Amino acid sequence: YAVIKGVAKALDEMSQLRDTLDELQ
Repeated sequence: YAVIKGVAKALDEMSQLRDTLDELQ
């Protein structure tokens, strides 16, 4: 389960990063 949580956290951080990049452009 720890691996699944790690992947979910990574995906969440990536989506947040993408939102930030979209705002900058």
